[in-house]
Amino acid sequence: MEELIIYLKKNKVAKVIIAVNTEAGVGYFVDSEGTFLFGTRFERVNPFSEDLAGVKRNGKWGFINTRGKVWVPCIYDDVWFFSKGFARVKQNDKWGIINTQGRVVVPCIYDSVEDFSEGLAVVMQNGGCGFINTRGEEVIPCFYDNACCFSEGLARVMQNDKWVFINSRGEEVIPSIYDWAYNFSEGLARVMQNGKWGYINSRGEEVIPCIYDWANKFHDGLAMVNKNYKWSIINTKGEVIVAECLYYMDKSWSKVEL
Repeated sequence: MEELIIYLKKNKVAKVIIAVNTEAGVGYFVDSEGTFLFGTRFERVNPFSEDLAGVKRNGKWGFINTRGKVWVPCIYDDVWFFSKGFARVKQNDKWGIINTQGRVVVPCIYDSVEDFSEGLAVVMQNGGCGFINTRGEEVIPCFYDNACCFSEGLARVMQNDKWVFINSRGEEVIPSIYDWAYNFSEGLARVMQNGKWGYINSRGEEVIPCIYDWANKFHDGLAMVNKNYKWSIINTKGEVIVAECLYYMDKSWSKVEL
C-alpha cells in the first residue's frame, strides 16, 4: 500500500488527507485516523496539491477538491500536480495545461510540456523545444534541440550540441562555448568545458575557472566541488572554505559529512 500525505490548512486548522493506492488497483482518501473520506473509490489517486488532487476513473484522469467534489471531469489520459495555479494534462498522446478552474490554458498539442517557471514553460513539438507564456502563447519558437526552465531571468537551451543562455525575449545572452551547463543559482551557473567544470555569472564571465572534475550548485553562498578525487567547499569567489572534506553521494546528492 502506498501512502502519500499532504497537510492542508483550512481556517488555521491543519487537516491531513492521505492518498492511498493499493496493489489491487484501488485508490481512495483517508484522514489521519484512517477514516474513509468522500464516500468513493477510484482506480488511482494523487496527493492534493493547491487543494486539488488527480483521480483516475474508467481509465481517465480528472481532479477533485478537498470536499471530494469532482472539480475537473475525468477526461484526460494523464495529469500532473498543480503548481503555481497550473497543471499539465495529457489527451490523445499530446500535452497541454489547465488552471485551477479547469479551464484549458494551453491546448493538448505538444509532445511534452513542463511546469511554468518565471512565467514561461518549456514545450516540445516536432522534435524542437521552445517556450510558452501563461496565456498559452508561444513566445519563443520550438527550434532548439533541448531547453530547460528559466531561472534568475535566463534559460539554457541547446543548439548544435552546445548550450547557450537566452533571456525571456529569446535573445542569446551567453554564447555557445560550453559542452554542458546547468541553471543559474545564486547568480552563478555551472558549466563544463573540455571535461572540466566551473562557474559563470549572468554576463557570461567565467568567475570560477573550469578546473573541477565535478561541481554542485551554490546554496547559501557555498558549493561542493571535486578535484583529483578530493572534495572541498568553495564560496562564490572560488575561495576554498573547507578543504578535503568527505562527501557521500546518494540519489539526491544531499548527504555531506565534514
